[in-house]
Amino acid sequence: MQLFRRRVDLSVDTVKVHPDLRVAFKISKSYKPTTNSAEVSIFNLTAAQRAQLSKVQNPTLKLAAGYGDGAAGLTQLFYGHAIHVRHEVKGADIITHVSTTDGGVAKQTARVNISFEPNAKTQTVLKRLAAATGLKLGNVNKIADQIAKGLKADIYSQGTTISGSAVNELTHLLRSTGYDWSIQDETIQIRKTGQAADGFAVELSPASGLIDSPSISNKGVCSGTCLLFKAGAGLDLVPGRLIHITSAFVNGQFILAKIDCAGDTYADEWYCNFEAVTRKGDLAKVG
Repeated sequence: MQLFRRRVDLSVDTVKVHPDLRVAFKISKSYKPTTNSAEVSIFNLTAAQRAQLSKVQNPTLKLAAGYGDGAAGLTQLFYGHAIHVRHEVKGADIITHVSTTDGGVAKQTARVNISFEPNAKTQTVLKRLAAATGLKLGNVNKIADQIAKGLKADIYSQGTTISGSAVNELTHLLRSTGYDWSIQDETIQIRKTGQAADGFAVELSPASGLIDSPSISNKGVCSGTCLLFKAGAGLDLVPGRLIHITSAFVNGQFILAKIDCAGDTYADEWYCNFEAVTRKGDLAKVG
């Protein structure tokens, strides 16, 4: 039986999972341009649904979760493409396990081979590389406009040829211009090195689901645990964004660097472990 009216809205390819079925998941997300991942287990799909998932290559997975009956209390937790689907018989249950990555297909397959004439603008190269990844562009155009107004606007004034992994080449360009990036829900998220992404700070406190007080290591990394949802509201914990912590021993504003979430509509798991650094902290200290 579902605990505390927990609800999952899950679709994999054309299969819409019935909200009464048991769903368990583990999700890892990072600020780094590495691949976020999700492991999702679905209990007792129909035979036709299992057959459909077994024959589709890299089906799209969309996962939102929350409480109650409607979409109002749901928050999207993961969007990506499945890389492996398997079915397991365990007692009276048939469990479908879906291994999923966020941007993993693009990272493995997207290649680029482009030549630029002398006097090529950095913003032009950035836009071409971002488009070549096949990912959603997110804030690429906004960052390109910022670069065009700065000292790095003409780093390709002699022209250049770029060949290789589109993701790796995008990383090289952004680092040379003072930016970092990551893939969040198949979307490019760019931010200045050492700074948070644009947007409001998520409030983390006992009232919003923070469990006990976080700790801070000698490297300045803040680690803590919170509920995935509290009072029907999702915390929208996206790596790279600001969080504001209010607790007994740790208070202040941090940049969210990494999250590991676990949920189960029929068991105890419904929490998120997180790591964060201060605005002046070094994100590279996070594992």
